[in-house]
Amino acid sequence: MTFHSKIDLWFWVVPVMLGVILLATLAGAVTASSATATNALMLTVILVSLSLAFVVWIMLSTRYTVQGEALQIQAGPFHWRIPVSSIGQVRCSRNPLSAPALSLDRLEVSYGERKKILISPDNRDRFLAAINRPLAQ
Repeated sequence: MTFHSKIDLWFWVVPVMLGVILLATLAGAVTASSATATNALMLTVILVSLSLAFVVWIMLSTRYTVQGEALQIQAGPFHWRIPVSSIGQVRCSRNPLSAPALSLDRLEVSYGERKKILISPDNRDRFLAAINRPLAQ
């Protein structure tokens, strides 16, 4: 069973801002007259484009899959595999730390020996049923 990440509206601001920077940089590159300025602007275009592609990749690929006895978490190039049997507690969180979660409406999953990961499945109730864990208070 696969759950995509819930995505907050504010999370879309990052790619939009990168896109605006990219367009402004492209406009500057077109109007630049010297070769040095053009090279610097083109390097900026490449870096902003790669950053935008990375953000979009993460946005499109962040998901949580419960398959057999494992919870698999994917976010762009990052992935985790957590045995469901090692999950101790799941509680609500709004912790803004970096995590494979595209929303601040998060679940903090405690597993193993003092390990925690923040996720934001789009259907919290179905996710909790899939891992067969109640929401802790």
